[in-house]
Order: sequence, then C-alpha cells, then structure tokens
Amino acid sequence: MRPGDRSWPIVWEGYQDLLSGHWRFAAWYEIYQAVAIPIVGMGGVSSGRDAIEMIMAGATAVGIGSAVYQDGPEVFGCIEHEMATLMVKLGYESVAQMRGAAHL
Repeated sequence: MRPGDRSWPIVWEGYQDLLSGHWRFAAWYEIYQAVAIPIVGMGGVSSGRDAIEMIMAGATAVGIGSAVYQDGPEVFGCIEHEMATLMVKLGYESVAQMRGAAHL
C-alpha cells in the first residue's frame, strides 16, 4: 500500500503499525520524499507517539499547539517522557536516528 492510503502500516524493527495510518503522517512521508528542505510536522501532536510518527515520516521538528492549550505546559514533559520510552523500546539513541526511518 502507498502512504496516501488510509490503512498504511509500517513495520520497523519488529514494531508493527508505528505509523498508524493517519493521513497527516502519510502526508509528512510524501512531503519528505518530494522536498530537500527541513519539514516541521504539525497537526494533532498530543503524545510522544504522534511526535515519533512524524519524525519517522521525515519531520525535522514537531510543533505542539493545541495540546498545550488543552493540557497546559505539562504536556511537554509528558511527550518527552513518552518519546524517551518509545525510543528505548525501538532501539534508538537519538531523534536524528529516527528521522526518516520509515523510508528505509
């Protein structure tokens, strides 16, 4: 299946369905393939998993807006903690290692 399909699963390091098929992650995946400039992933990021999905799809940075409004500034710590936990589970030591990993 192509990333534009809404049911697009990715298998990476034995972790099935990291990119969970949401259209926004498929969009970052396609943008990453089309341009040679840094990409800021934005839109619906409210968890570490959301941020990692965007980074693995190719985002250089991730914007967090609505989650701050909804949950307050504590959301940054929650997202950071969840990202760190998932990175260990997936075997990554840095965000740079994850960037674009869905394209490998």
